[in-house]
Formats: sequence, C-alpha cells, structure tokens
Amino acid sequence: MNNPDATALAQPFRIAALCGSLREHSFNRGLIRAAIEEAPEGIHIVDVPGLRDVPPFDVDVMHSAGAPAVVRHFVDAVREADAIIIATDLPPLKWSSLKYDFRTEDKIDGKEETYG
Repeated sequence: MNNPDATALAQPFRIAALCGSLREHSFNRGLIRAAIEEAPEGIHIVDVPGLRDVPPFDVDVMHSAGAPAVVRHFVDAVREADAIIIATDLPPLKWSSLKYDFRTEDKIDGKEETYG
C-alpha cells in the first residue's frame, strides 16, 4: 500500500534562500551560506541566484511584455520551495523582487512571511 505521507517525508524539505545584499561577502550572504552548511538531513536550502539581475518591479512592463526571463527563473525557484528564507536589511529590494507574479494577500505564493 502506498502511503502518501511516507512519500512526502522521503522528499527533502526545500527552502529558497534570498539574499537582499548584492555583495558576495556581505553578512546576509554569510548567513545564507551558514544555513546551507548547517541544514539538518532532509532540509535542502537553495541559494536562489539572480537577484542582482532582477529589474525593479514595473507593472507596465509586466502588462506589455510579461516578466523577463531572469524574473521567471527567479519566481520558479521560489515557487518550487516549501519555504523561503530572506536575509536582508533592505526591505525595498526584497519587495521589488517578490512582487513579480506570486504575491497574494499577506503571503508569498501561500508561504507565511517571517521577519527576523
């Protein structure tokens, strides 16, 4: 008999890590690296690349041309995750990237937001 709960537990819990700093050696990037290194078995943290290349959110561009390819890749990486870690001290940078296509109510694609 196939137990759906057992199948779900066999899959790693995926966390998308978003760094609000563009500097390679920033404290925020260091926090993400540490989280990846210290993640327990069964937890897979993915450092989502491309924030440097994500343009500011522009509803006019979204309506006329759709999201650029870099934005679609960024959004897909976040959507594939079970949770999101955001390491930033720049909330405007975070919101500019997260407004693309998966913002609903007070959640990001159904994922609760936590600040710390």
